Amino acid sequence: MLYSAIEKTKHSKFLKKNTSGMIIYDGNHPLSPMHMSPEACEIVTKLQKSGFDAFFVGGCVRDALLGLNAKDFDVATNANPKEIQLLFNRARIIGRRFQIVHVQINREIIEVTTFRSNQKYHSSNKLRHQTKTGMLTRDNLFGSIKDDATRRDLSINALYYNPTDNSIHDFLGSLCDIKKKYCKNNW
Repeated sequence: MLYSAIEKTKHSKFLKKNTSGMIIYDGNHPLSPMHMSPEACEIVTKLQKSGFDAFFVGGCVRDALLGLNAKDFDVATNANPKEIQLLFNRARIIGRRFQIVHVQINREIIEVTTFRSNQKYHSSNKLRHQTKTGMLTRDNLFGSIKDDATRRDLSINALYYNPTDNSIHDFLGSLCDIKKKYCKNNW
């Protein structure tokens, strides 16, 4: 089904193109919220209901598209780490270099990250310091979802899945890379 979904995306009635990439909508790809952890879906839903963008990202999306079981579920959002922590009772900010939030629901810990900008384009000395809480600002430059996609390690890990409207957001041609069995480094 993945390959037929990729073929369908060549036809405009199945997707929405914008300057940031393409969005493949419900029924035109093989994913559904059932492919994702219910606890992680709860996190995405709560972030979205609180006015933030939130998506599954990385290996869990890639693995689900390939028919594999994901080993973990990562969520990316435009909420900053403090906003994420305030939304969830069992949330802990970890890391000074790359701040992420571990949110625990039941026995599952979900890693929630803020969309990041690609640091290689930010060389200002003003950004090379620590905040009072110890966060290294040069490594925690928040950005847009498209910025976040370009800083991911591999193109096939730069797919964003929204379980609320069952859409896949592809900024780098990642679906085609999966179809071609091609693993492209984003750096």
